[in-house]
Amino acid sequence: GNLLWLAHGARPPREVLVSLPWAELKALLLAAYRTALSKALPPKPQVARHWETPDALHWLAFLAAGDGFHLAYSLGRLRGVAEVAGQRHTSGLFRLSGAVFKGVDEAALLRAVQAQLPPAVDGATRAFLIRVVGQLAAAETALALEGDRPSLPMAAAADFICHVPARADALFEPAATPRLKDHSPQRVHAALCALDGALAARALALFEAPEAGLLDALRHLGVVRA
Repeated sequence: GNLLWLAHGARPPREVLVSLPWAELKALLLAAYRTALSKALPPKPQVARHWETPDALHWLAFLAAGDGFHLAYSLGRLRGVAEVAGQRHTSGLFRLSGAVFKGVDEAALLRAVQAQLPPAVDGATRAFLIRVVGQLAAAETALALEGDRPSLPMAAAADFICHVPARADALFEPAATPRLKDHSPQRVHAALCALDGALAARALALFEAPEAGLLDALRHLGVVRA
């Protein structure tokens, strides 16, 4: 049920609209990604045999879509698979859920995203804020983990990526820095100002950041850890 509310940008039931600090969402997401990475890496033998360098993690990608969070990673080049310009070899695009990674509470993450939003906001503005909140949370988590590589399996030399929801084997499109919607900037700005103070300040600063890429903009602003 929660997935449908998020996917369509509609207002979820009132019982889930409980205020939650921005830092708490980030802490939940950071713990969930740590759990997922501990389950995925190092790869199990049935996965490792498909890679030419199964002991070398090349990159980790963190994604946020309207219906949840995802993880993708690469161990370099797949055996017997030709390299194609504009494409990347990847283990796949994995949903951050308990069904995929035991111990991850997807429902809690979705409630935490919803709880960031002002209850009076709906329609296109709500859908836009869900996207901004999700991508900002995923990107800040990526940078927090990037700064703590020794605690992660195989991550010493890996690139950390945040990108737009798309096929993980398709042309790489890094997540863009969010901008105010052209057709209703006043409405969106008012909704932003009703968010948790730390989140509102972060989002408003991003809208003015000169960097085109979300991770570059956050690196310039500095990561605020959960």
